Amino acid sequence: MTARRTIALGLAPLTLLAAGCALRPEPVDRPPPAPPAWREAVDTGAWPSRDWWRSFGSTELDGLVAEAEKDNDDLAAAEARVREADAQARIAGAALLPTVTAGAAPGAAQHFSMTGKERRYQDLPGTIQASYEIDFWGKNRAARDAAKSDARAAAYDRQVVDLTIVSGVAGAYFQLLSLREQLTTAEANVAEARNLLADIQEMEHGGLATEAQVVQQQSLVDTLAEQLPPLREREAHALDALAILVGRSPEAMQVQAHSLAAIKVPAPQAGLPSQLLTHRPDVEAAEGRLAAARADITVARAQFLPSFSISAALGVEGMGVPGGVVGPGVLYNLAMSAVAPIFDGGRLRGQLELSRAQKAELLADYIKSTRQAFADVEDALASVQATDEEQQTDQRALDEADDSLGLTKTAYEGGTTGVMPVLSAEEATFPGRLAVLKAHAARLQSMVTLYRALGGGWSAAS
Repeated sequence: MTARRTIALGLAPLTLLAAGCALRPEPVDRPPPAPPAWREAVDTGAWPSRDWWRSFGSTELDGLVAEAEKDNDDLAAAEARVREADAQARIAGAALLPTVTAGAAPGAAQHFSMTGKERRYQDLPGTIQASYEIDFWGKNRAARDAAKSDARAAAYDRQVVDLTIVSGVAGAYFQLLSLREQLTTAEANVAEARNLLADIQEMEHGGLATEAQVVQQQSLVDTLAEQLPPLREREAHALDALAILVGRSPEAMQVQAHSLAAIKVPAPQAGLPSQLLTHRPDVEAAEGRLAAARADITVARAQFLPSFSISAALGVEGMGVPGGVVGPGVLYNLAMSAVAPIFDGGRLRGQLELSRAQKAELLADYIKSTRQAFADVEDALASVQATDEEQQTDQRALDEADDSLGLTKTAYEGGTTGVMPVLSAEEATFPGRLAVLKAHAARLQSMVTLYRALGGGWSAAS
């Protein structure tokens, strides 16, 4: 006993030295500051609403979003991960409470007296046992806090998935309608070019047009017709992608609208940069994982220190003999134990270094996510501005090309000009029609991207 006490007292300073090294203050994490304002001049007085997709004014889109939020497979998996994390938090929190168990182990027994006489009886024990680890250093609380932070991060991740799906549905829907609109316009361009080709071929028979003019118009018809198969293929792919997002089989997917004409383009708005991080669930998720890593460091540091436990047992025991029960007798036990690490081959030090390295990694990820959040909004605002200007420019160019084509056709039909001006006007007008449709779709897609960059109306407070 004296030797063991001497060894323990001699090694105690080493334990306290290791604990002192483990408990040195951790550095304070400071996220990068927010910019004072956005580069683009937009309304910064409000944030998007939670149902931001309704601002486009499409009841069909509203229904598709509702269907996706109910049946999407990725969202169902994210919700399952939230339940898993909540269960892990409950498991971790259980260490802060005592463990109580009850048991009974009846069994047959026999006893021989000094004279050799055998006596049979039934042993009837029953006990209630309780044990509790005193959370003197906060290790169990830190483990619980780490699990709760992971659970919050999982909940934020679920919001990220939801925002990704909703914005994906809106983007795929607009792409599908744009492709249908482009296909309709491309088919009309081909039909118009073929009608003029027929006129030129008839004029060639009468000697009023040359073979070169026929070949030129035929080449234009072929060029326009080449656009149709890729557009049909992309339309089918867009419909299939939308089906996956809303949780339907591609064969059962139907979309009624065929044009973006009825889709409204909402005015761009963005909240204050200083409030952006609390409106981005991905940033909040990164912060939650960082908080869990901080708590893991507390757990690793507490492992260097002694742990204290209390256990108690209370029970009764009786003997069943012929004619009745003898007893019961009362049994009880109360004990306290303390365990301190002395030598573990560097395991605890390695675990602490691992926890600190993981926290450093998550801190870098968190800082990157904050910077990415500001960059996403800046990029989206720039895209909104650029696509708006592009759409206006393409529309002006198309209006001028349509006017030129109309005038040349009128002059051609009136016999005041030849066919060449009509051919030139066609070559300028037909691509312009598709360019305007693509610019309109890009404008809508840029608004979807902006809503997503702003967090889709989500906020940590809600």
